[in-house]
This record gives sequence, structure tokens and C-alpha cells, in this order.
Amino acid sequence: MAESRICSVEGCDKPFLARGWCDKHYRRWQRHGDPLGGQPPRGTTMQWLLDHANHGGTDCLLWPFARNKSGYATISHPDRPGTMIASRMMCIIAHGEPSDPSDYACHDCNNGHLGCVNPKHLRWDDNRGNQMDRVAAGNSNRGSRHGNSKLTESDVRQIRKLAKSLTRQEIAERFDVSVSAIHLIMQGRTWGWLK
Repeated sequence: MAESRICSVEGCDKPFLARGWCDKHYRRWQRHGDPLGGQPPRGTTMQWLLDHANHGGTDCLLWPFARNKSGYATISHPDRPGTMIASRMMCIIAHGEPSDPSDYACHDCNNGHLGCVNPKHLRWDDNRGNQMDRVAAGNSNRGSRHGNSKLTESDVRQIRKLAKSLTRQEIAERFDVSVSAIHLIMQGRTWGWLK
């Protein structure tokens, strides 16, 4: 009787199919170029978070698993459909549930987009606090970085100077924007952060 061969991947006891691997590991190699590629086994990512909830280091703790298009670490939640941001789950594990469900797991290191899940870098904050973090880190799309902006920071400074000698209508025509846009700038309701 011929000896039955098993998969060469450590810890796998499934029968050999091709290239020394079982069917699952062979298909992963075909899809990902690595017999261990693809999704980690169920529960692996949650266990990784639990194992690192008391991480003592001060450097960013980078997520070794899947990330979304923006670079944020993602995890499949065992009790919820779909995926969630892993730093939010780490914040729940390390700091408890947020006082308000709409709060964000904010990164003091500003490296959430690089996959940081260090519990020491995370805190609960509201949308305003999260946006202020983005501004401080230079990751905000306000001002001329906003896709719909017709004006630059330099334009707004010039508009404020011209307001002393020209009407809002004249300024609006010069910058090809509406009179109401000039009015909002002068009231500080838009671009108020710009000094």
C-alpha cells in the first residue's frame, strides 16, 4: 500500500494535491503567489488584537493583515456583518466602548492611514476632534485642497484686502465666484481658519 502524503505547510494535515500542498494551499498559491496568501484563518485577526491590547511600545504598531484603499487596517467583526476599522476595535478592547456610538477612534500619531493600531496612540473623540487631528497633521482637504474649491489661500487673503476698497460684487467678478461666496468669506463663515 502506498504511503499517503500530507501537505507540506506546517500544521496542515490535509492530503497532498500538487507541488507539495493540499488543495487549499495550492489554490492560495495560484491566486496570491504564496501558499499562505489570502485571508488569515477565522479568528486570527481578533486574537492578534487581543494579544496586542497591552502593547507597551511607543512606536506605531502596524497591522499585519488586510487594509482598505486608504491604508486603514480592517477586521471582520465576529458579531457584525462586513468589516470595520481595526483601530476602532482596538480602541474598544483597550479603552472600552465609546460614550457616544458616533465617536471616532482617533490616532494621536496621525498614522491610522498607515495601519497603526497601537492602543497608546488611540483615544475616543467626536467628529470635530477627529477633523482637528487631520488639520494638525496636514491631512485635511480644507481650503484649496478641497476638490470643489475655486479659490486658493492667497486668493482669500487678497479678497480680504480688496474688501476695503471694492464692493463684494466687484470682488466676486474678479475671482469668478458668487457674491455670496465673498460674503461668507468676509463674515468668517468660510475660510475663517485662515489668518
